[in-house]
Amino acid sequence: MSAITRLLFALLIVPFIISSRADAQRTLKGGRIRLDAAQMRAGTEVELTGEWLYKPGYLMQANAAPPRLDNRTGYVPVPVPQLLSRTMWWLDDSEDFKKFENERLRRLGFDTERVEDGWYRLEFEAPQLPAGRRLFVAFEGVAMRSKTFCNGALLGEHTGMFSRFDYDLTARLKPGRNVLDVYVSMERVPVSTLSLGQAISVNLTASKILTLNKGMFGPLAPDQNNRNYDLHGIWQPVRFVVRGEAKIEDVWFKPTLDGADVQVEASGLRGAQGARLKARWIDKETGKLFAEIAPMRVDLAEGVMKQATLTLRNVRPKLWTPAEPYLYRLEVSLETLSGEVLDVWTHSVGFRTFERRGNKFYLNGKPYWLRGANQLPYGKNSWDAELPRKLIKLMHDANIRLTRTHATPWNEAWLDAADEIGLGISVEGLRPWALAGKIGTPPPEIFRHWLEENEDVVKRGRNHPSVLLWTVGNEMLLRDHGNLEKWKLLSEVVKQTRRLDPRLPVIADSSYVRDEKFYREVLQPNNIDDGDVDDLHRYRGWYSDSPFVIDSKIDVREAISERPFIGQEMSTGYPDLDTGLPTLRYTRDLLTPQAWVGQDAYPGSDPAVFLEHNRAVTKRWAEQLRFQRGDVTAGFMMFSAECWFRHSYDARSVASYPVYASVREAWSPIGVALETGRRRFYAGEEINTGVFVTNDDEQFRDLSALQLQVSFVDAATRREVGREVVGKIDRLPYYQTARVPVKFTVPRTNKERANLQLVMRVLSGGKEVSRSTDRIEVFQSPNRSTSALDTALVAQDLTPALVRFVRESGMFSSVMNSMNDAARASVVLLNGQSGVEALRENGKARQLISQGATAILFAPDEELVKLFPQDILSVRGVTGEYADLAPARGTMIAAGLQAMDVKWWGREKDWRVFVASRAHRLNPKGRARELIRFIPSHGYISAERVPEQYMTVLFEIRIGEGRLWACDLDLEQSVLIDPTARRLATNLLLAAANPNSTKNLPVVPTHEQQLAGRKSLLVSE
Repeated sequence: MSAITRLLFALLIVPFIISSRADAQRTLKGGRIRLDAAQMRAGTEVELTGEWLYKPGYLMQANAAPPRLDNRTGYVPVPVPQLLSRTMWWLDDSEDFKKFENERLRRLGFDTERVEDGWYRLEFEAPQLPAGRRLFVAFEGVAMRSKTFCNGALLGEHTGMFSRFDYDLTARLKPGRNVLDVYVSMERVPVSTLSLGQAISVNLTASKILTLNKGMFGPLAPDQNNRNYDLHGIWQPVRFVVRGEAKIEDVWFKPTLDGADVQVEASGLRGAQGARLKARWIDKETGKLFAEIAPMRVDLAEGVMKQATLTLRNVRPKLWTPAEPYLYRLEVSLETLSGEVLDVWTHSVGFRTFERRGNKFYLNGKPYWLRGANQLPYGKNSWDAELPRKLIKLMHDANIRLTRTHATPWNEAWLDAADEIGLGISVEGLRPWALAGKIGTPPPEIFRHWLEENEDVVKRGRNHPSVLLWTVGNEMLLRDHGNLEKWKLLSEVVKQTRRLDPRLPVIADSSYVRDEKFYREVLQPNNIDDGDVDDLHRYRGWYSDSPFVIDSKIDVREAISERPFIGQEMSTGYPDLDTGLPTLRYTRDLLTPQAWVGQDAYPGSDPAVFLEHNRAVTKRWAEQLRFQRGDVTAGFMMFSAECWFRHSYDARSVASYPVYASVREAWSPIGVALETGRRRFYAGEEINTGVFVTNDDEQFRDLSALQLQVSFVDAATRREVGREVVGKIDRLPYYQTARVPVKFTVPRTNKERANLQLVMRVLSGGKEVSRSTDRIEVFQSPNRSTSALDTALVAQDLTPALVRFVRESGMFSSVMNSMNDAARASVVLLNGQSGVEALRENGKARQLISQGATAILFAPDEELVKLFPQDILSVRGVTGEYADLAPARGTMIAAGLQAMDVKWWGREKDWRVFVASRAHRLNPKGRARELIRFIPSHGYISAERVPEQYMTVLFEIRIGEGRLWACDLDLEQSVLIDPTARRLATNLLLAAANPNSTKNLPVVPTHEQQLAGRKSLLVSE
């Protein structure tokens, strides 16, 4: 084809496409639309988005026929698409979303809490259909059951919210006024209170998983009204489609890097006929014709599906990637042999390949490590066309290249936005936890329905270049993962998905990691397909220890060399969608965030505290997972992106939390990360650590001649206060990571405590290609006390670090190393087993305490529990990353310390940062009083286990006239390294020297009081 011919062709075809789409943009008002003769061309689609009429079922008799065609009584205008029932989707604690949802339901104009079914009505004026034309109505999704009528005649019935369906109106159509009635009802979920046990992040009931496919819709807590699991409404778009006497049933675009196969399924609508198929691609950026395929003859018969494949070869398209999402518009037309259009199918497509080779993914033939985030709040507002574009643009701009639809497949508007803006998608299926619990397999009719809708989900998604992975479902075999009968069902869905799209990798179960022995002995002999990919779920810095103390290699030790190992749910906690405080359910019922931010988890607190925790842990973990990947892992998704924004469900008011900017850096194509986890330093301190640089260049290039530059920026003034080049990399191949040893000096400051940003940049040719920003605090170097206390201290068997600290502090007029010389000592420092021995009834330390001294026992062990069984219930080993100062707030112990100062202490010769290696649980009826509270990280627990979580890492027992302080804090590891550890150690000695320092301890409000909003601490008498 000549250039002139191409141009003329483009000028002819593009206006046709545009005019068809322009017709589709008309918005309905008042449940009426007028079709004109120009819209009766075959291949035309008319969108029916806007106001339809709706009459609640409670205003009509049960099982009534369609309302009279001339009767509008009781109807109200409602938007289509939209659900007509309350939306409950994933976490439901957002008070602002509840208001948002209440206002949406109020605008509908009827009692949405009462209605279970109702009638939609659309009135349309239609011209006389030309000979050989047909008018169809096509539904993208209706929840949950529907019957459709045209002019009072039943067209058909449909069940299920995730599958498309259409009806031919032609036989019932008349020139002039026509009425389309759609009866829509809930499933009417049967009553069930049977609990299936705790999931990783929800509590399940049979009402959730033994009913029709609903994805993530419905409450995620037990003891809910079963009606809350039900839905109804035309929740996806509807359109009129004009065709000739044949229909394109399905098109599957199967690209390569230099061509494509286009598989078309078509059928005749009237008798036998010869026809021809054509395909052409328009460059969406330029509007020019890119390629076309010569017409292919097909012979059609009425009601018989005919399959044909059009082949394109030897072209050089611009390839689609999440970073550079280049698209073409594919138009497939079915015509008569004389050239009259019978039907047209159009779709945006991208030339890209995505495959698994061994344990890696390959995008367009290049290794590709997934930098992802799961999930977006699709179910909270799926019908808002602006929302996906807003959120996906935010994701794309944050260097996030993949997300997971998390138990609810996206509609076309969301997938189109991912195609156009650039975001890879793991499409997760319709039935989360589908085979969970010990209640047996789903009923046969439920399983058949699962397969039916899964087929449509795959067929609908496989033409989208953004779809890179198929995930059958979430935590599918929870609490019953060895059940072979359930595995057979899951395998059937995996095999169906693979048949429908054999090109893309399939994940059988998000949370499943293959056990080789179980696979060899059970699954493989039974021909079970367990998918292509292992998919880990972990919850660091939320339900378990954070990456500041856990090496990520521990989480991937089960990786199998021949399978990609990923994690689609790598959670670091859930800020709420209102303020950024922790999602209330976890604070109220589980004490989960209290393990990380203590009193600052409660309502009324400053959200900045928890948001900073969430930001720091997410950034650290993303960096660590990446620089430790080696040849073992294939990518990860941090969780949950829905919680990284205030009002993430509302395009008009969505705003990012601090974690968003940190993820943008952590997932930068050229990753850069500090090795040390320390975030507190002394001014002038020299830091020896490493910097990891990872090359995931989005043009797949090798890099060379890179420099590393560190700078420090004053957080308040934004002024740079120091900069130096600290390393270089001569060559860094694509997909590789380099560790560079670095040494730099922390700048001096005239403040006692300064907030700075440590910025590590990667430079190429003097220009920045990447950066990592970490918030740090810089403290003045400690000074020796100029005026010693007029009291003596005795120290027995302390570690060298504590001995040095006591000596350097200069706080005491006399320091003795033997109990034999301790008669006048008012402060006694003890350590470990020997310290416990000195505390026994006739021990010298016990005698001193009885006479009024204060003893501090460092590193107490189980023997202390045995010594004071009426006061201490237990002791356990922990990796305590945070402890709460609230019980000592306002006393000398907490003087000069901020709420998060007992968190992530730097340690001597240890990359980890934490504050305690053990913790005690006190007997609430005993003498012991907590001075510093500790709650260990933990997952889902029952209500009766909540009290067990309250522990302590510093507590007091009164003995005679004096006090024993048992200290689980690892001061011996941190006192010479971390400035706030040193400050607390100083406070302890000063407070120990004052016999009245803990006389009036504050009374921390109870859990219930703090939930009610009380924050003040009362002083005990």
